[in-house]
Amino acid sequence: MLLKGKSVKTRISWRNDEKNMMRTIIFHSNLWSSPLNHNIDDLKIIDDFIYIIDHIEASTILLDNLSKVRDDVALYILDIIGYSSNILQNEKVKLLYLKNDIKKYAHGCEGDYSIVNRLITTEHCELASNYIEQFVQCKNDIILKNVEFFLFHDKVKLSIFLRHISDYFELIASEIYETIPILANLCPDSIKPYFYAYASLPKPIQKISSLLNKSSVTKAICTSNLDLIINLEKKHLILFSENNLVEILEESAKYKTFNNFIKDSIHLSTLVHDNDIFKQINSKIVNEEIFKIKVDSIESEFNALLHIEKIQRFESVCPLFYDTSQILESYHGLLYRTPFFSTGIPYSLSENLDVICLKLDLDDIAYTFPSVNQIKYTEQRCKILISLGRFEESINFLSCHNFTIEMDETFLIPLIYKEVFNFEALSMMYQNGIEGFNNNNVCEPAQMPFYKTIISNCRSKKKKLNLLPFCLDFCEKFATKETFFGISIRYGNLNDTIDRLLSIQNISEQIDLFIYRIVSNAIAYNKLQYLQNELSEKTFWASLLNFCTDKKMSILALDLRLLLNQKEELALAYIDIFGETKNTSKQLVYIGSAMNILVELIKEREKALLNHEKVLSTTNIEKITDLFILSTLQYDICTFFYEERINFSQNMNLFHDKKSSFEIGNALIQNNQMWLLKRVSEVMQIPEKDIVKYSFQKITDRDAKIVCDLVESTQSEKRFWTSYSHMFLNILSLSKNYELIPLIISSIIPVKDLPYILYEFDFLSQALSTINSQKTSFDLLPAIAARASILGDVELIYICNDQVSNLLEK
Repeated sequence: MLLKGKSVKTRISWRNDEKNMMRTIIFHSNLWSSPLNHNIDDLKIIDDFIYIIDHIEASTILLDNLSKVRDDVALYILDIIGYSSNILQNEKVKLLYLKNDIKKYAHGCEGDYSIVNRLITTEHCELASNYIEQFVQCKNDIILKNVEFFLFHDKVKLSIFLRHISDYFELIASEIYETIPILANLCPDSIKPYFYAYASLPKPIQKISSLLNKSSVTKAICTSNLDLIINLEKKHLILFSENNLVEILEESAKYKTFNNFIKDSIHLSTLVHDNDIFKQINSKIVNEEIFKIKVDSIESEFNALLHIEKIQRFESVCPLFYDTSQILESYHGLLYRTPFFSTGIPYSLSENLDVICLKLDLDDIAYTFPSVNQIKYTEQRCKILISLGRFEESINFLSCHNFTIEMDETFLIPLIYKEVFNFEALSMMYQNGIEGFNNNNVCEPAQMPFYKTIISNCRSKKKKLNLLPFCLDFCEKFATKETFFGISIRYGNLNDTIDRLLSIQNISEQIDLFIYRIVSNAIAYNKLQYLQNELSEKTFWASLLNFCTDKKMSILALDLRLLLNQKEELALAYIDIFGETKNTSKQLVYIGSAMNILVELIKEREKALLNHEKVLSTTNIEKITDLFILSTLQYDICTFFYEERINFSQNMNLFHDKKSSFEIGNALIQNNQMWLLKRVSEVMQIPEKDIVKYSFQKITDRDAKIVCDLVESTQSEKRFWTSYSHMFLNILSLSKNYELIPLIISSIIPVKDLPYILYEFDFLSQALSTINSQKTSFDLLPAIAARASILGDVELIYICNDQVSNLLEK
């Protein structure tokens, strides 16, 4: 039998073997040059052979050789044998039918843009979407060009087309911001707030930002649109993290005047739920502004008062740190008294403030300013009292303000040296009391330059001056007890000092003076060196150590362990103090010190074992090593928290108990530190999944924005989400943020699994939409229809049935 073509006639020798017959048909099908719809009679000659061979076998052969067969011939054969197997489910066959449909509606078009444009114009938008997904290389460009075209020519067809390309909504919104109102109406309810918020942003911000990258909105404001901060509304907050808002305000502080900055700060504070997030930057800028104020005229003093009052009104809306608030209040109190008008002395926070307070006798205000001003004020006040011979009043004054640097001691020391005052006069003062002297009897008060020299000398641990014979009696009579015991110990009079201490009746006062004055000064001024070789004295210090341990005096106990060279206990003491300290930088110092000591101990134990030496210890090397590993982990965590300015709370102390692992793990997950999370799990011997589950339970019940930020910041952690994505979705499905699942699922679930996961959590419409966009997982349609019937979604049942029918027809 002959197979006919336009220019070729070929005799085919048929065998009984059906496989060879089908292969022959496929081979010779390529000899026809006319498409099927032009010369269908040329192909009908195949019918007789196809009807007598095994169609299942023929399907297999056709699939194996599909790339060698002309499209129209393959479609012709498929129409006959396609019923026989699952051949129609083959991806190559689906593409073949898709190409054929496109040719029908886009006949004569060349280029991807023209084909997609024609399909949309002829209202075959689903076909256009499928064509883009299967055949177009530069998908984004083709989509954007067509969206832009129909935006200005036919918005109805544009809306229909957009329904089929929901995965590109954020891209389109970012590149063609005029489409945002349309997209906001079409997108799922769970992400509508993002689109509406972005749509209502000022146009200049939209033009240089992207919804795909929400941090670009912050960048757009910070780089060229700071004047638009005032246009932000509460609905826009979904586009910003707390750090983003702080960053915006920091940029405002850099480039705007103070008045404009406070406008921005007040506006942002009225938008957020917790305006404490701005407390640091607000306090910093207000501090800088206050220090800029200089008063050198009556007019500038009045303007300064008005300016401070304006800042106080700002503080009523935007809270400041306590120290800044105190300075602000004190400065207002000072300006209200118009000191320049009264004294004619120019002043500012860094100049002449102590002089002004002394002139006007403003103790209450002087001691609320920064400490440097307080010290200056105290020094000047004491000098005045001393020069007037009012020694007792000076001591009483210093006792009330001894926090400044124990200035009663600074005052007393020059009085008890022969080089400064007249011996006979001081003896009389000691015998008769201060009351017997008047201003004219004060001894050598004019030698103030030498007074400063003596102060510097007596603070030195090396230089010595000759003490008056009765100086300790003098100090005891005229100084506070704290100062007396401090001076006594510094000059090595340990025995007399202890005797005087034991004479105090109040036991509580006796203990405080012993610990905080005698012992601390003895350690600080190296007065214990001669005691270290005395066994009885070592016993004394060991007893003192026990006392400090019982009373939880951690810092002093630390000094004593250092003195007694108790390394093992010293390391544990550092760890204890680490747990008591709230300052992160100090925590790093303490835990670092513990690590260094533990390393020394490990080396000592290893060396002793090698040399077969006996080790006197209550702790074996394995426990010390474990403690070192735990210390190293805690140090790395604290370092990360310190660098990222994350608050380290007491419930994150790994030395305390294993529960702290869960709090630390939660913080690490939110900050994308999975490597540290793994170490916490290994060192603390807690399954990682338990820590992750705890974290998910805490996060999923917080604001939706926090949940989205977590997914966005960690989506690059493929190992993490491969292991825990299903756990996360299960926990999220039981939380108040259940509706977020369709929004975040694509970031943590492989694309091929999306329809099944959406179906599992009853997001049936989204599952169906994903199936249609991916052109896969059609086997899920009956299950979606069945679930829809249980949920009473009749419309979805009809849609599924229609799609199943269409698939069967193909």
